[in-house]
Amino acid sequence: WQRRTKPYPGVDRLLEGLHAQGIPLAVLSNKRDDFVQEIAAHFFRPELFRTVAGQKPDWPAKPDPASTLAICRQLGASPCQTVLVGDSDLDMLTAVAAGCLPMGAVWGFRGADELRRSGAERLALSPEDCHNQLLELVKE
Repeated sequence: WQRRTKPYPGVDRLLEGLHAQGIPLAVLSNKRDDFVQEIAAHFFRPELFRTVAGQKPDWPAKPDPASTLAICRQLGASPCQTVLVGDSDLDMLTAVAAGCLPMGAVWGFRGADELRRSGAERLALSPEDCHNQLLELVKE
């Protein structure tokens, strides 16, 4: 997987920039937890994320909101203060079910139309656009 997998261009700058602003970050994936931990550790500094979680027996898979709500509690953030950025219909459905703000990452797996149909309230066209929108939301 290490030869075929890499972060989308600009994602590292996005994460580093948000972290530098003091915005708490987390990863939630439906991939196996041990694999998600390995990927995150391979590509990113461990201090970037407060939580990295994948599929495990006590974490229901997306779009069930339970795992997202547990991460919100770990971060000390209410769901309505949380933006779930994702690139799939499952991500948007999860955000809606958890009461988070769903932001679709159009540069990822699915296009704008599918993300909107699944509940995206905002669309980020690039990691830089995502960064700018998130900083705007923090100021509100």
